[in-house]
Amino acid sequence: MHHPNGARSITEVFVCTDELEALTAKYERYSGQKADDRNGIRTINLGLSRILLSSPTGIHHLLPDLEIPTLPFLAAFTVSADLARAQQVLKEHEVAFSVSHGRIIVSPKDAYGCAVVFEAAGSGR
Repeated sequence: MHHPNGARSITEVFVCTDELEALTAKYERYSGQKADDRNGIRTINLGLSRILLSSPTGIHHLLPDLEIPTLPFLAAFTVSADLARAQQVLKEHEVAFSVSHGRIIVSPKDAYGCAVVFEAAGSGR
């Protein structure tokens, strides 16, 4: 993947649901992997990428200004990137962002409803 903002690959998708148990079970079946539960966030590790699942309450701890239009909902995705380049391109295009825990976050309201998170290439969170 080549993008002017330095994005290299998608490393996470974050799904918000009001049926956490059922959707977790479904993704476990699809992937053949068991979910880890950390503070109500279910993570299914796929090797080079992850699926994260959360209830609306859990997602608001990470993305407080998120407006949930329907459930289930793709709330965010994370891309591996050159963070300096990503920050430069966002500034050049006057896209608002924040930095949290070493990640650059473009809020859903500035990214057409789905948050975009940039993490350092190779960080393998």
